Amino acid sequence: MHSATSTASPAPRVLRFTRAMLLLLVVVVAVAAAVVAMAAALTAPQPSLRHVGAGMGTTGTHAAHEAMCASNLSACHWDHCCGKDAAMEAAHEAAVYLYIAAVMCAASGVSNGIHPKCREGIAGGEKLRRGVWAGNQCWQKHRCCPRHAATLEVLMEVGCSAGRWADAIRAAMRRVAGSGLQGVSDVPYPAVLPTVTAALPEGEQKQLRLLLTTRAPERWIQRRIAKHGRRNIICRGGTGLDSRFGDMERCARLTRRAAGPEAKLWDAFMVLPDANVSDVTEALGRFQDVHVPKVAQQLGAQRNLLRIDVFQGKLKPLRSRTLTSPSTLALILGTVNGEEFRGTGAGDDEDKAIRNDKIMHAMVDWFCGGGD
Repeated sequence: MHSATSTASPAPRVLRFTRAMLLLLVVVVAVAAAVVAMAAALTAPQPSLRHVGAGMGTTGTHAAHEAMCASNLSACHWDHCCGKDAAMEAAHEAAVYLYIAAVMCAASGVSNGIHPKCREGIAGGEKLRRGVWAGNQCWQKHRCCPRHAATLEVLMEVGCSAGRWADAIRAAMRRVAGSGLQGVSDVPYPAVLPTVTAALPEGEQKQLRLLLTTRAPERWIQRRIAKHGRRNIICRGGTGLDSRFGDMERCARLTRRAAGPEAKLWDAFMVLPDANVSDVTEALGRFQDVHVPKVAQQLGAQRNLLRIDVFQGKLKPLRSRTLTSPSTLALILGTVNGEEFRGTGAGDDEDKAIRNDKIMHAMVDWFCGGGD
């Protein structure tokens, strides 16, 4: 009788080894992913935006910007920045070019915002360089061509699509918020104020401070159209908005929702000279008295809004008739030495407002953390 010698099969050992290696691989991948995520979090730009000049252009925004610069903030206002680096300036410029593109779409009513006269200029050999048009004849004659090559690039990429523009302006505000800029003023920021605040994490939003420069609506529209004319837009419809100024992203999205994916920016916006004067006057009044205070209230902080009328020389608290709810009374607005001040003599001249010591001191004090 032969005794059978049994040898253990290597298959179970190979299987156990394979499983162990797979488990080890999973652990290694998970650890690597965690390390990458941690590194990304540490190296990602952190929101630094602390101040927004929430007033519309031609209300004293130059004075607000000069005060930001005097407060040693990195800040941008339309075509001027101070204390900035290349990343900050690029983020700001991208936002400005998006606003200009929206204006051109609203003004031209053509498929990609490029007026036929502008296309004729391109075909005729007018070359675009980084900066301005060579000769700039089309702009001077028709106010139709983009002055900057970057605006043309935005129009070619986004076109006049209301939906694509809304997505692009939201991304642009996130870029600005994380660029290192500490303060911004003038368009496009007041025109997309809820988008600006939403670009910050909730904890950062509570630290944001708004400077609302105001002006009598009747006088504002006269000066704004006289100085800037067709380079300003207003939402065509006010349904679902606190004001036809101030929430352009939402205006574009509501238009797309109503008109479908083919909705264009000229369906959402119109240029100021084409709008009814009484409608514009009402819209600015609601922007100053309802929209901005409501945004400030939603930030979750109390003393985060200063309202100043540069041209009348007044720092004033909100009156109860302008409030959307009694809780808005918690918004305590600053004054100069605890008193309302008058008689600056600024009139219609923003430069005089900048040279006015009381106004500038009040703004600088606000930006430096005073008024709390």
